[in-house]
Amino acid sequence: MDVNRSRVGSLCVGLLIASVLVTAPAADASASVSPAAWERVDLAVTPSGDGAWVLAADGRVTTRGAASHHGDAAGRTSRPVVGIAGHPSGAGYWLVDDRGGIDAFGAAGVHGQVGIALNQPIVGIAATESGNGYWLAARDGGVFAFGDARFLGGMGGVRLNQPVVGIASARGHDGYWLVARDGGVFTFGSQQFHGSTGHIRLNQPIVAMSSTNSGRGYWLLGGDGGVFSFGDAPFLGSAHTVPDPRPSGNRFVGIETSWSHQGYYAVDSRGYTLSFGHASLPVAPPATPGVVDPIGEFGTHPRQSPGFLRGGEVAHLTNVRSGRHPGFDRIVLEFGNGDLDHRVRYVDQPPVDPRGVPTTVAGSAMLEIHLSSATGWDFSASRPTYAGPHRFAPGGAVVRELARSQDFEANLVWVAGLDHRAPFAVGILHDPMRLVIDVRTG
Repeated sequence: MDVNRSRVGSLCVGLLIASVLVTAPAADASASVSPAAWERVDLAVTPSGDGAWVLAADGRVTTRGAASHHGDAAGRTSRPVVGIAGHPSGAGYWLVDDRGGIDAFGAAGVHGQVGIALNQPIVGIAATESGNGYWLAARDGGVFAFGDARFLGGMGGVRLNQPVVGIASARGHDGYWLVARDGGVFTFGSQQFHGSTGHIRLNQPIVAMSSTNSGRGYWLLGGDGGVFSFGDAPFLGSAHTVPDPRPSGNRFVGIETSWSHQGYYAVDSRGYTLSFGHASLPVAPPATPGVVDPIGEFGTHPRQSPGFLRGGEVAHLTNVRSGRHPGFDRIVLEFGNGDLDHRVRYVDQPPVDPRGVPTTVAGSAMLEIHLSSATGWDFSASRPTYAGPHRFAPGGAVVRELARSQDFEANLVWVAGLDHRAPFAVGILHDPMRLVIDVRTG
């Protein structure tokens, strides 16, 4: 593994004194929330178009198709890693964190990095055509140029309607675009303005931008998978126009051009990749040894299966456990069989057992896990199927205690005591059957 890393480099910084001042209220604070370590945040595509690298916030890089793995920053940085850019040779890539620190792998070299305190975090990176330089973009529109990348302007010091979320460059052009959360596009150098979504009411904010091969157009990606095309960029589909095989509705985070094919790829926060046009990559993320991804989309609203309270095959509980993972705590109820008809929700009052006794747990929030056709007892053999504790402290980052509240007439209820009402995800895994609840900690 060829790793080039430096924390010392020359800095070329400039601020655009804009001829047009964009005035509006400041962007909402939610746009600056750091992602959990497991979340995917960006992707880069090989020059051949038949491979891609997908980046997670902890610096982990996974490959798709024919892309080769040249190393990553997992376990080497405490900062959120926010962007990846592929080397033009296809034999390496750069990673950038939210403070402008650079990690270079394979053929990519470190040409400098931000060495000053930033007003706003870095949000993206774009490489020059030679591979001997790159631009970094900050959330406030500041641009930092290194190597043979020329500083051609930025939006630093200009009050924006919405924060900048990405930067893109194109082969054969000396310049770059910045794109904001509302789809506003800012052009610098030889790049031209071909349109924006700044005047359109969006279902979800814009999260990323990618150039066409010619550099005379670009695509913008919304967090819901919507794609907007401008200039010579053809619209080839979006998450709304093709069957979406992903098991989750997690938000999209990145779009990238397939340079050798007419098409583009979009990736979501769990690493599932959709291909459009003549581009084609595997959909599902590859398994990474020792890494656990969350079971689904996080939220605080109740989750209920279609068969809840309708009566199905009784599931027999065999194990209850909980563990801590980067970005979330996991609760697992394991069963030997059954349909796992369930409802998981936050409750304001402690659930009561069949005697009317409230089930209290440690923490300031209670998550009720109710299975309507389940039990921890085998009535045919007159013995328990679950012999573990009915109350224990798992030592999670958010989950403080788990306690059984009820096991009566095929209604099984457990309560999780949490530090606060954190977003959670629910799903079912097989072989063996497991109801999985992931509680976000990041």
